[in-house]
Amino acid sequence: MSVKITGISNVLSNLQKVVERVKREATQGTNEAADAVLEGGRSFVPVDTGNLSGSGYVVAKGKQTPPPLFSNTNRDGEESVSNSEIDDLYRRWDTEIAMQRERTNVKGKHRAVIGFTTPYALEQHENTGYLHPFGGESHYLRKGVAARSPEVIKIIVGNIK
Repeated sequence: MSVKITGISNVLSNLQKVVERVKREATQGTNEAADAVLEGGRSFVPVDTGNLSGSGYVVAKGKQTPPPLFSNTNRDGEESVSNSEIDDLYRRWDTEIAMQRERTNVKGKHRAVIGFTTPYALEQHENTGYLHPFGGESHYLRKGVAARSPEVIKIIVGNIK
């Protein structure tokens, strides 16, 4: 007795299409979730010139935050950052983005890197003794992750149909 199975190539082809679609949708979900986390972090960022918040980025497969618009004036309209310091902020941003693009370019992985590139970003994030009279607080990225974590999985799963 023998059994003949037909159509197995169609089944395999259809399964491959489903796998590719799920990968695309998972990538899209990861990108949207990373955007949500960045925005969550920005809501806690200390404010003076806005450059710290503006330096926030997301790098993920098929995605990159557009370059920021750095300012050399503070909240009172006074120049607080020189033009050469602004140029340094842009160079630092470009360097960081290039480095993070390498970290996220891993076949079969859905990774996103979220961060802030100003030279003082880490110090502002970690120093709990700083006062922030115009708003914001330390651990802004960590707090943004915590604030947005309930929706992150929903965003990713919601993209996979």
